[in-house]
Amino acid sequence: MEKIIGVNYAFTSSTYRVKRWLDELPDLIACDFEVASKFTKKEKDLFRLRLKQTKNMDKRRVLEQYIESNGLSHPSLTVVTHFSVAWTNSDAYVILCTNKAVREMVFRFLITTDKTQLWHNSTFDFKHLLYNTGQLPKNYIDTQLLAKSLLNDANSFRDLVGLKELMGRKYGDWSLIKREDRYTLENIKDPVMIRYSAIDSCACFELYQDIQDFLTQWEI
Repeated sequence: MEKIIGVNYAFTSSTYRVKRWLDELPDLIACDFEVASKFTKKEKDLFRLRLKQTKNMDKRRVLEQYIESNGLSHPSLTVVTHFSVAWTNSDAYVILCTNKAVREMVFRFLITTDKTQLWHNSTFDFKHLLYNTGQLPKNYIDTQLLAKSLLNDANSFRDLVGLKELMGRKYGDWSLIKREDRYTLENIKDPVMIRYSAIDSCACFELYQDIQDFLTQWEI
């Protein structure tokens, strides 16, 4: 049985500590965003009340979008709640984006740093960067694309490249957590979600290491 990887992590929402952490990171880092609807439960309840009182179809469509929004919605309806960054397969920081200043500090770091960033399914995370800054990172590697290039198979069940599918066995109960129900503005400081976020970036780093080991082994 494969040994479960334990993850060491710290978290903060302090702009002072965030800056210090980002400045001290090594040249290769694995990154991940967690995203939630920008509307709180109370706001959505108010939108539902307005919806019942509104007959205008355009206004109803807007209200329905607000009510149904979640972490997978368009960036205009969401907000980045957590940024996790790992520099090994078991060490990570989780930055709680509880305010605009912290969020903008993270965004600015990601689009200006020369460090190589590892992302899994970068198109999801980058749409938030692009929407909020108009830019993308300078140096990045998408581990999902690397995995897909190696595992591509005519039988689709053999080339599943989700991070949990590839790394779930290495990080215990992480792969069983249903984040969709937990990632809301009200739950930014939820310990389960902070730990989940930390493992996300560590798992991305571990996957990259596995891919490099495979390429070295087969002299590719």
